[in-house]
Amino acid sequence: MDSPCIEIQIRVDLSSSEQAQLENDLRSKFGPFVVHPERAEELKKILDLADKDIEDHDSEVARLQNQILLVRAQKQRLETQRDKLRSLLSPIRKLPAEILLGIFQIVCAENVLQTYPWLSDRRPPTKITSPVITYLPAMAISSVCFRWRELALSLPSLWANLSVEICTAMNLNPVATEDGFNDTVARYLERSVDWPLRLALYIQGASPATVLPSLTRHAHRWKTFKYQGYYSLTVDQILSQLRFPLLVELDISSFMHKVESSYLDCFEHSSRLHALGTDKTPASKFNYSQLDTLNFAMEYASELVEALRSCPSLKFLRIEPICREFLDLEAQGTWRNIVSLVIMENYMQPSSEMVLSSFDFPSLNEFVVEGYHRKRTTWPADAFISFVSRSSCLITTFTLRGISLSDAELITALSVMPSLLHLEIDDKERRNSYHVTQEQQSPITSHLISNLRSYSRSLSLAPKLHSLSLISHLNTGTFDDNAFIRMVQSRWFKPHSDLSTAMSVMGKRCIRSVILRFAWREIDADVYKPLRKLDEEGLRVVVAGTNGIQMIVSLCAECAKPLQIRVNLTSEELVELDNDLRSEFGPFVVTPEQAEDLEKILALADKDIEEHDLEVNRLNEQIMFLQRHKQRLEIQRAKLRSLLSPMRKLPNETLLRIFQYVCQENLLQSYPWLDQCPPTTITSPIITYLPTMAVSSVCSRWRELALSSPSLWANLRMEIYPTAFEETLAGLIDTLKRYLERSGDWPLRLDLNIQGQGRELPSLIHLAQNAYRWRTFIFSGVHSFTTYEILSQMRFPVLEELDLNSTSEWVQLSDFECFEHSTRLCSLATDAFPPFKAPYNQLDKLIFRMGQASPSDLAMVVHTCSSVKSLIVELDNEEFWGPMAEGTFHNITSLVFKEHFQQSCSEMVFYSFAFPSLNELEIDSERSTTNKPTIWPGNAFISFVSSSSCLITTFTLRGLSLSDLELIAALRVMPSLLHLEIDDAEVDHSLGQQNPITSQLVSSLHHNSTSNLLNLCSKLHSLRLISRNQAPFDDCAFVSMIQSRWFRPGSESSYLSAAILTMGRGCIRSVVLKFAWREIDAEAYKPLRILDEEGLRVVVAGTNGIQV
Repeated sequence: MDSPCIEIQIRVDLSSSEQAQLENDLRSKFGPFVVHPERAEELKKILDLADKDIEDHDSEVARLQNQILLVRAQKQRLETQRDKLRSLLSPIRKLPAEILLGIFQIVCAENVLQTYPWLSDRRPPTKITSPVITYLPAMAISSVCFRWRELALSLPSLWANLSVEICTAMNLNPVATEDGFNDTVARYLERSVDWPLRLALYIQGASPATVLPSLTRHAHRWKTFKYQGYYSLTVDQILSQLRFPLLVELDISSFMHKVESSYLDCFEHSSRLHALGTDKTPASKFNYSQLDTLNFAMEYASELVEALRSCPSLKFLRIEPICREFLDLEAQGTWRNIVSLVIMENYMQPSSEMVLSSFDFPSLNEFVVEGYHRKRTTWPADAFISFVSRSSCLITTFTLRGISLSDAELITALSVMPSLLHLEIDDKERRNSYHVTQEQQSPITSHLISNLRSYSRSLSLAPKLHSLSLISHLNTGTFDDNAFIRMVQSRWFKPHSDLSTAMSVMGKRCIRSVILRFAWREIDADVYKPLRKLDEEGLRVVVAGTNGIQMIVSLCAECAKPLQIRVNLTSEELVELDNDLRSEFGPFVVTPEQAEDLEKILALADKDIEEHDLEVNRLNEQIMFLQRHKQRLEIQRAKLRSLLSPMRKLPNETLLRIFQYVCQENLLQSYPWLDQCPPTTITSPIITYLPTMAVSSVCSRWRELALSSPSLWANLRMEIYPTAFEETLAGLIDTLKRYLERSGDWPLRLDLNIQGQGRELPSLIHLAQNAYRWRTFIFSGVHSFTTYEILSQMRFPVLEELDLNSTSEWVQLSDFECFEHSTRLCSLATDAFPPFKAPYNQLDKLIFRMGQASPSDLAMVVHTCSSVKSLIVELDNEEFWGPMAEGTFHNITSLVFKEHFQQSCSEMVFYSFAFPSLNELEIDSERSTTNKPTIWPGNAFISFVSSSSCLITTFTLRGLSLSDLELIAALRVMPSLLHLEIDDAEVDHSLGQQNPITSQLVSSLHHNSTSNLLNLCSKLHSLRLISRNQAPFDDCAFVSMIQSRWFRPGSESSYLSAAILTMGRGCIRSVVLKFAWREIDAEAYKPLRILDEEGLRVVVAGTNGIQV
């Protein structure tokens, strides 16, 4: 690859043959002598050079990026100056005021005034996505320059086109922005003077707005009035008191009320009214015979007949069925005045078919059908052909939008319209789907294009076509661009030519406008190049796709040269430009000499901008090269470091121990999971949940070790959900079979979770075949274990640990019977203990999840399992009540409580039982349903220790609410304590909850050498404190406390160590202090670093990370 000119020296040759050997070394070499010592020194030197190269690459990239920023800033200033110069020479400055005002009238066709904020859940009619000024074009135009402002203020028609959108709320005072809204409306009404108003009014709310009186005061000059909203204008006789002498167009449709006679009675004196939009034509004082345009939204087909009979002079008809099913009617007669028909399809039943089958319109020349926006509408082909034949109409404009029809159906329809001049087809699918299904058809195909092609000696389809618009949203697969070009060329000839005369004699016309748009494909500009020539000859052509105009700029690979700026941006002549832009206009805005000078400056500015673009491209090319080269250097450096990694020198035995620690669980989960949430949420690539598979894919050595150690493949966690996807099910079973095969005969650790209702699962067959080597089995699911028949028939000779849990069913007697011959079973976790021939007496560890349980139930369980040493109690119900039970259990040495509720179940156990041999006690609390931590049973605990006379050496509290004084009192009754861990809960002090990790606790743990009787936990070996609550804490006191409990074993003062041990005092060995709410000052804990170097294990961490 040729590199561009760069200004850095590359030290590491990535293409040398010596480094090419690196790949083989990485895949094969390992052991104490993976590289020779001399070779290792050489590789370290190469690594140092690679580090310097990477640093140089970063510096060079930063320098080039800064240079690009400078060039782009300079280019932006040039473009701004160039735009100002062009604006000064712009032809629009030379336009007469009359032409400029004509342009303003086109732009200012609508000024949207909308209340803010919009106090309704319903969306406003106009969604404001740009600055508000863009929706007020008359206001925007009057703010451009002095001339435009004068013109805008002198033409009241610009301010007379208003769209007022109002949202009012009941029982709310007017917001502060309402005054601004009213002022803006008043300003528009004032500047429109007496010009006839075009008003569109939308009211959302149950009460009229304060701006409504301002609008009604100008009702005498309403020319066009359109109303929509949830407020009836007949309330308080708002309209009945007004007169509308200039009203020409009226559209009234309330969302909450149908149009009544009282609505139209208000307009009985509007003699100029000829266009009406309504949802009903009730009998009223209004003269319907003066209407020639009707926009009719109806519920029933019979209403259309009534409306046509009421309006005998009607010419333009737009039908929009709403709400109801548009039933078929019998023939309703011939209506000779209708020249334009627009049908908006119904969402329940196509309305166009009924209209075409029931009515005749002999004078019709414009026909438009638009599909419903939520349901694709089918084209009524037979009804349309019959309609054209009966009506004998000459349709010149034909438009279909969102209608499903084939190309053959469209061709048939066009064949009965020989006088067609304007054709528009838009196959838009309103459900945002760009792929054709069996229910969706698009007529815009190559077959349609070939039929539209004009032949000089034969009768063509639509021979008089003047304009063609094809908008394709549905992906039809292929489209013949060349056929489209040939079709357009066959219909084009220059006006006033001999060919034009000959074609006119044959009844053919020249096409004048062609529009082709695709929403699913890109357009190749070169293919449509022939149409550019026709566009230059006078044909209007628009061809668009998903891609825009693309410019290809060739990059310069030469050395960087300083840009020669031709245009001086600080010259005094150009500084005056801003003033000229704001004030000068007219035919002689600049003299011919000045215009010539400005043209030269513009040409120079164009050259400067072009060279700036080339310079930016050249610099970008250099940056891309440097980044690619840096990436290769980083890869090479990583490989070299891997070759020198201490991991390669580890013996196989040590490496296998690491693998065993990492591969404790391999997750196999059904996919897709058809329930809402699987037990384990997959957030990383699936290989990360299969550590053994990942380890075996790293290199040849790791793969050999993994395959030679079956224990790595014997730890499985399976989450199964019945699925009908055979492909993914086959993949799951293949992976399971691979793990079972590679685990050989090693005892399995299986965690099985089955959800869903299926009971015959293929994966269970492979697991059941290996039941003879299950050593640990954990089961959970919606059904009990024996629900799956294939598992209930197995025997488990090497099973040692068993955990049965069903989320929707109790553990059944039959579940236990499967394990009565498991002679090695020593650990059991369950929520029920039914009487049967189970090896309860051989258990030494018991996890009891109690539901509706009492102390007597717990006593029964412990009596049944007479050899249990480790007892874990988990209460699943807040009420731990029932008859009291007392008992002494000498075998229990470890006791753990899993708390879920504010009232601790340990309190009842402490009052009821005694455990003389207990040396380990742990209470874990999770947040209860009331979101309150468990309360510490202080009195019950002290009474329990006293009655049991036990020597507790390990004490752990997690998530409990207790004060520092309560914890100190508990520690005083445990003089033999060796290991202490406190993890406090997030408490709410306003509810009286407390946390124990305070400066008071720390001072109490400080060892006093003068008195042995007052020392708390004098034999303490390890201390772990995790604080989650904001409470005063003395860092210096904590450091001093640790120093008071530490002495260096084996030091010169070993006689002191022996004396201290003789006094019954122990040396602390491990300290962990973590804060979840504050940062750690490393300087305050600096003395502990010295102790850490002497042998004390110290970890101090806060929100700013580990500091010691």
